[in-house]
Amino acid sequence: GKLVEATLQRLPRLVQLDAGRCAGLLCEQIASAACETPAAPGAGHAAVLRRLDGYPRIEQQYLETLLVRRKRAHWKDGQDAQAFFDTHVVRYIELLCQHSPTA
Repeated sequence: GKLVEATLQRLPRLVQLDAGRCAGLLCEQIASAACETPAAPGAGHAAVLRRLDGYPRIEQQYLETLLVRRKRAHWKDGQDAQAFFDTHVVRYIELLCQHSPTA
């Protein structure tokens, strides 16, 4: 909701102040809030990811939170989680190769 939008509107400034903390906020707080978006499954997460374009390290951390840690709080159901995984796993692997080649 409003927290997600306010954070994303200020993303450039937050990244400039402290990129690590900004990533943590997005990954832990915003991921759960984005799940509650009443639109199509994954639409909240997709909207967040669109706004992260240009911030590949934070995008990677966000995807890692959703794809690797897979907390139930981030998803309405298993089908929603699987659909997101199928759509975004390739991008996550691309980011890993670019920013964490030894992972």
